[in-house]
Amino acid sequence: SSHSCAAETHNSARIVALVPLRRMLRAALCLSVALHAAATAVTPLEKVTQLLEGLIADVKAEGKTEAELYDKFACFCKDTSTSKSDSIIAGRDNINSLSAEIADKTATKEEKQAELKQRQADHEAMTMELAETEANFAKEKAEYE
Repeated sequence: SSHSCAAETHNSARIVALVPLRRMLRAALCLSVALHAAATAVTPLEKVTQLLEGLIADVKAEGKTEAELYDKFACFCKDTSTSKSDSIIAGRDNINSLSAEIADKTATKEEKQAELKQRQADHEAMTMELAETEANFAKEKAEYE
């Protein structure tokens, strides 16, 4: 029984010696976890900084996309404006050409109408002259006979 008591005392001494070691290991483990958490934990200021940096990156990306879309739209507008301007110029040229053609044909029509009136007047005059000539020949023929 004394042997077992000495053994228990020896074991107890060992256990007592292990208790501080366990506490130190626990403390080291807690410290390690705390340090790791502190190293990976983000402070509110760092979180705001990260959010702002993310927002800046998003705004830059959106700005680049909008700039590309604006460039495409501006190019479309320029091309469309050029096309419309060319069409307007061609239309004006066509209007001027057709107006000149109408004026020319109107003048020709007026000339032909004047010429027709003159010919009709000449025809009437010649018809009357023919009638007079025929009447004179008939009278002369009657007198001759």
